[in-house]
Amino acid sequence: MIEGTLDSPYIVTMGDGEHVLTADMSHKDGGTNTAMDPHHLLESSLVGCTLMTMEMVAKHKGYSIGTTTVTVDIIKEGAQTLMKRSLRFDPSLTDEQKAKMTIIADKCPIHKILKSTVEITTTTES
Repeated sequence: MIEGTLDSPYIVTMGDGEHVLTADMSHKDGGTNTAMDPHHLLESSLVGCTLMTMEMVAKHKGYSIGTTTVTVDIIKEGAQTLMKRSLRFDPSLTDEQKAKMTIIADKCPIHKILKSTVEITTTTES
């Protein structure tokens, strides 16, 4: 669970009780651009989860994904959202390892959540 507080217009401090991060909006959107905006945080979740999942599987198989990078971009929002994810593999990986990691990328938990039907319930507390 993450809890957040609005510290000043558009600056939000969030945490899970152990870690803290900040979100902000860009200057053009009225923020101070001191931290990533919520869209970038969502993209970051998929980047981090993809890399961690691939590394866990690679480690289990006896190798590392090395300096592999993942890029995620929200291309279109709406009733149907389009996100683009690009994988750039470490040159030491074989073609077979790259093919396996491309499949594994779709198995990360955040990918699964984003591809599922999500229902958000909102409650109010006193």
